[in-house]
Amino acid sequence: IGDQWWMADNLNYNVDGSYCYNDDEANCARYGRLYNWETAMTACPDGWHLPAKEEMETLISTLGGEDVAGGKLKDYESSAWLSPNAGASNLSGFFAMPGGRRYDHGLYTGMGYYSQFYSSTENNSVEAYNLMLGYDYEIAFVYNYKKKYAISVRCVKD
Repeated sequence: IGDQWWMADNLNYNVDGSYCYNDDEANCARYGRLYNWETAMTACPDGWHLPAKEEMETLISTLGGEDVAGGKLKDYESSAWLSPNAGASNLSGFFAMPGGRRYDHGLYTGMGYYSQFYSSTENNSVEAYNLMLGYDYEIAFVYNYKKKYAISVRCVKD
């Protein structure tokens, strides 16, 4: 996508600090694993890395900006996203899947609704930046999220 090489699937590397939604392996096969930030920082395979906030912002800019980039990132063929899956076209080939999230106390939520991807950039000691996509809007934006929560990971080629 532009000058960046992104993985085409949510990462599904089983390591301590990663989870399958609702502890169901079938969800990992479809949506990838969910990682807390500390684990996400080391989960990408050799030759790949967890993207920095600036790399996520470049991705969004390359796809036309915040107002339309989300639709160009979201999968629309698998029926994984809930309706209306606003603006979904996957013109980028990113195939974002709505893997949801896991809170630190073990509650899972958001599958079908949201896709979040950690960046390597910290906001502060408690939060790091992540890319956010939703079923009911076509925007894509980067904001901060608690590091102890588990969300999806996409790696970028070094």
